[in-house]
Amino acid sequence: MPPENSPYAAYDRLFSDALANPDDVTRAKARRKAVLDSVRGDFDRLQSKLGASDREKLESHMISLQTIRDRFDAPSLEFAGACQPLDQSEIVDPEVVANMATTGRLQMDLLAMALACDLTRVGSIMWGYSTADHVYDWVDSEITEGHHLLAHKGDEDTDKVAQNVEINTWFASQLAYFIELRSGPEGHFAYRKVALDMFAHLQRVSPLFAQFVRAQVGDAFLGRMQQEQTADERRQRRMQAAGDA
Repeated sequence: MPPENSPYAAYDRLFSDALANPDDVTRAKARRKAVLDSVRGDFDRLQSKLGASDREKLESHMISLQTIRDRFDAPSLEFAGACQPLDQSEIVDPEVVANMATTGRLQMDLLAMALACDLTRVGSIMWGYSTADHVYDWVDSEITEGHHLLAHKGDEDTDKVAQNVEINTWFASQLAYFIELRSGPEGHFAYRKVALDMFAHLQRVSPLFAQFVRAQVGDAFLGRMQQEQTADERRQRRMQAAGDA
């Protein structure tokens, strides 16, 4: 999916079918398929009028459209296991820079849920453009200049350099949040593998920082399986205890 700044809009785009009335979802899929079928009809009529090169380009485009159409035939997402609706708590304006901490964590949680629900196998989060001049005054009330300007201050401007270090430390804490929260053995192996791969890369590029990240290292798939086995054993013990009583 294309970049989406609002975690609420991204959530609707990813999970709307699972949250909506099944009859409404069926009708919406039918409408979308009808539109694509109409486009296919236009393609068939146009194809005979084009040269070989243009037909090849058009065919490539139609393959992409057919891939989209095939998705409509796939079963709608159903929440189960680690794939569960995301608690978005109080809604904040994602366009307000001061809300970046809240919306950023929502985006990270949303990415983890998309992986757990098998809606994607890859994802990325971009906190801002390289020249973005966001003022991170929620990190430190003394910060009044944009991050881009602070990053170009000379070493002699010790106060500004210290502020830039504070901002970078905050960004590092967001990385630690995802790794620590999503590396637990009880988590879905899809996002746990991502978290553990991130931690392994962090150990290579910044071993000192990695020492302060509480990652729960282990095999992503086996950790989940062991948790399931432990849960089954607890259920069996409870059932046995209830039978003995």
